[in-house]
Amino acid sequence: MATELDNARAEAAISALEDSLKRGQISAQQVKMLEEAQSNIPIGYDPAQSSPEAVNLVTLYHNITGEPHPTPEYMIRNFLTRKFPRENWIPQDMHDRPVYALTPNGKYREPTLRCWFHTTSERKTEIEALGIYATCEKGGGFNNEFEIETHMQSAHRRQYEAYQRAIDRKDQLELRELQRATLAAMRPAPVKETK
Repeated sequence: MATELDNARAEAAISALEDSLKRGQISAQQVKMLEEAQSNIPIGYDPAQSSPEAVNLVTLYHNITGEPHPTPEYMIRNFLTRKFPRENWIPQDMHDRPVYALTPNGKYREPTLRCWFHTTSERKTEIEALGIYATCEKGGGFNNEFEIETHMQSAHRRQYEAYQRAIDRKDQLELRELQRATLAAMRPAPVKETK
């Protein structure tokens, strides 16, 4: 299980840092890392006694999105004591309030939008017509277009850049055609000579 592996790695890192500390070969940054690692290990954690079968999961809910978050029982205190920082992207009424709660706030909705490059996307035919093939297999979904664009920019960077170039090229061609039609309409009609 991932949490056991993470805790084992943290234990190994802590023991290595403690050895360096005893020998006097440790920097201030490493001391800070040691303190941080020690604070992340749950109280009473014993790697010899923990097993995947022994972990009881409790569902916590994010206070802004309402998203369910299955959490091992021994980490509940750690999650429930986390507070929202005073950042611009966090609503002001949530500043310094807990990030997770034991009861849902009723705001959560299942993500329904898919990546444009997903094999079952609504835009698959449009994108494949541009010569870009849908390869995304992300199982979940997205709640809004911003999340989709952020995902595409990071996970499908080259495909997204190719898509943007193709759209820009298409827009330039449409603008050029509009300019030609406007110029043609502005030309005076040829005068017919009468005899």
